[in-house]
Amino acid sequence: MRSHALVIDSPEVSPYRTSAPRVEVSGRAVDLHLAEVRVDDRPVVLDPEGRFHHEVQVASGSSRIHVVALDRAGNASDAFVVVQRPFSVPASVNQ
Repeated sequence: MRSHALVIDSPEVSPYRTSAPRVEVSGRAVDLHLAEVRVDDRPVVLDPEGRFHHEVQVASGSSRIHVVALDRAGNASDAFVVVQRPFSVPASVNQ
């Protein structure tokens, strides 16, 4: 039986398609002994209910965002979301 859970609420679909250079990842972690949540290996701030919001810069192409919740014993739950951003073609400098 698992005593913890990790849910990504946004982006709601994976792969998530966007033309924006940044994506907000939000969700919630539930664990009686929750120690921290990391998004792409960066610690994020949790509210008292375990909700988090974190903005991630995404490169053109396909990016995989990794979210990990760790408890005090070192047990981890993780989830991934894939973001697809089209490659941009620079404007010609020879006009």
